[in-house]
Amino acid sequence: MKMKRNLHRNTALGFFNKLSHRKMLKKCLHTESALVKESSLEVLRDMERLGDVEQSFGART
Repeated sequence: MKMKRNLHRNTALGFFNKLSHRKMLKKCLHTESALVKESSLEVLRDMERLGDVEQSFGART
């Protein structure tokens, strides 16, 4: 089956737009994940410190 030229172009442009949008989202997600990672690790370190403090107080009683 033969596709009309404009339909073919529109289909190709639609595919290209979706692909480029996905690439942009992937890049943004990667960047934002790196930012959140450091914050999450900082919270984890704080929670571990609190757990160490609680354990040291628990050992005294």
